[in-house]
Amino acid sequence: MIVSWNWLKDYVKLDLSVDALTRRLMMAGFNLEGTEDVEGDIAIDLEITSNRPDCLGHLGVAREIAALLKTDLKLPDSKPAETGPAIQGRVAVEIASDADWCPQYRARLIEGVKIGPSPDWMQRRLRAIGVRPINNVVDVTNYVMFECGQPLHAFDFAKVGGGKIIVRNAKPGEKLEAINHKEYALEPWQGVIADANIAMALAGVMGGASTEIHADTTSVLLESAEFAPISIRRTSRALDLSSDSSYRFERKIDPGGIAWASDRAAKLIAETSGGKVAAGYVHAGKPVAEPEPIRLRYHRVGEVLGVTVSAAEAKSTLTTLGLTEVSEDADSVTVRPPTYRRDLTREIDLVEEVGRIHGYADVPEDAPPPLRAVGAQKELTALELVRESLVGMGWFETVTFTFTSVPAAESIRPWTAEPPLTVRHSSRRHENALRESLLPSLAHIAALNEARGTRSVRFFETAHAFIPQKGPLPDERTFLALVALEPGDDKDASLWRTVRGQLEAALKRLKVAVELVPADVPGLAAGKSAELRLGAKKVGVVGYVGDATRKTTDLRGALVLAELDLAPILAATDLAKKIVAPPDQPAIERDLSVVFDEAVRWSDVEALVRKEAGPDLETLAFADLYRGKQVPPGKKSLMYRMIFRAPARTLTSEEVDAAVQRIVAALKTKFGGELR
Repeated sequence: MIVSWNWLKDYVKLDLSVDALTRRLMMAGFNLEGTEDVEGDIAIDLEITSNRPDCLGHLGVAREIAALLKTDLKLPDSKPAETGPAIQGRVAVEIASDADWCPQYRARLIEGVKIGPSPDWMQRRLRAIGVRPINNVVDVTNYVMFECGQPLHAFDFAKVGGGKIIVRNAKPGEKLEAINHKEYALEPWQGVIADANIAMALAGVMGGASTEIHADTTSVLLESAEFAPISIRRTSRALDLSSDSSYRFERKIDPGGIAWASDRAAKLIAETSGGKVAAGYVHAGKPVAEPEPIRLRYHRVGEVLGVTVSAAEAKSTLTTLGLTEVSEDADSVTVRPPTYRRDLTREIDLVEEVGRIHGYADVPEDAPPPLRAVGAQKELTALELVRESLVGMGWFETVTFTFTSVPAAESIRPWTAEPPLTVRHSSRRHENALRESLLPSLAHIAALNEARGTRSVRFFETAHAFIPQKGPLPDERTFLALVALEPGDDKDASLWRTVRGQLEAALKRLKVAVELVPADVPGLAAGKSAELRLGAKKVGVVGYVGDATRKTTDLRGALVLAELDLAPILAATDLAKKIVAPPDQPAIERDLSVVFDEAVRWSDVEALVRKEAGPDLETLAFADLYRGKQVPPGKKSLMYRMIFRAPARTLTSEEVDAAVQRIVAALKTKFGGELR
């Protein structure tokens, strides 16, 4: 962002040198890229971070300077003299139902303008910041944008069909010639500003040639609007078309400054072109929501910064930066951030603001801030337990890239059937799909290891994936994914059992038990995959890799994949340590081997045993699975171990035998189980 020294002096008194000012700004977070003399002015090139779009205009920088120098900020007059006929009934604005990317749109009308050069003072200031003057109307829109950071656009009103502005998505096959006189083929998701007949501008990016201001223009329709950053960024990247306007919209403009910029530009256009501003304006969209108040505890400033800052200085700093005091007590102040400071949401943000303006150079190097013990977060502790368990069982943690190719993303799809999310940019021509699962990437690295001679691998990863959904943003989730490769093929179930058992062992440390439900998972082998459920909710998948992935990666060995959605699992985790007195009564142990049909699941057997055993069953554990000569075809033998113990007395063998008989009878009745 290039700012003009002379321009800044309109808003704030500068009684120091350029070098001194830029040093103060650098210490407040605005790095200096360089300075240059331009026609008796000084152009100052500052680096503005993406979280400070409020400083993409001279007023924002001047506000920072006023706070640093503890001086007043002078705002220019923005109210135009409305000497023309009322705008109502002559201009209409409609935001179409599919244009949720436009929260608000404001239109003003200036008539009787005479197009010509802008005043010398305005041209000099524009040239100082590297902007080529064009004419008095276009120069005003640029001037106000570089003054306050709000992009504006001027339409030749005589060429706006029906006098109506329609904010909508592009129609299929629609094209637009922009003011750079290049034609662009538009996609239906891209936003346009249209009249009753055609698209006139790419919303937030660039105006169209059909309504461009030219020498014969006599009436101007002035646009001041808010557009969603992600919509502007997608359009700009897809068309390889950027502008000063799109740069600001991508970083989110001040929704509360739209009216001020509209009025200011209308006033300047009338003054520089001899036109008359129509009375009133037309506004469509939602009201601007007030930011939530934030409480700053005064003692936190000293704790974090390690310096003493008085309560009066802390409060004065915040109000000078534009925050409004809501309430105050002896220990704290509650303030409401202005709409242009979207980066202020938490108490620590306010501490940073006080520190920036107070001066980080005053923070002593030998006075570390006091430390306070804080308990570990439940989610981080749980994840570390899972990692420790898997590493202890011989797994290796890996990290894969967030982007993958579209064919890879479509190869294994356990969570959605929506088209993969892709980006259009020269830097992402091949791997341009945001992963919606970690499994394709893990399958790929397993294949790479196999191709290089490592035929047995165990990898796991915890990372974010992005599930497509309706709306501008995907559903971002944290997953745990595992991949196990061994020589052989998927006819041998031993690898499946190993992965499942070790995954269950890792989850057991979180005191979470998931149920395995056979299901065909897209991308995994049909009939050899399953869903993992926590209650009725699907929380994961496990299975052998499908044929499509096997062919594309040239896999030869057996490959088992598993993936868990961690949010519901971590929510169900109970890490509280419970102290239980050691038992003072003897236990009685019983082992049972029961023959069932192959279709009978251990989880169902376990549930029935616990139900029939009674309150004295202390533990129930699966012991063995047997198929062989002593078991008929289509059958299997499940062996499990039971431990009975009464908390306050000694159980008798007769009581335990009775419980065992109930269990055996129930297993025979419900599952046809026979004692082996």
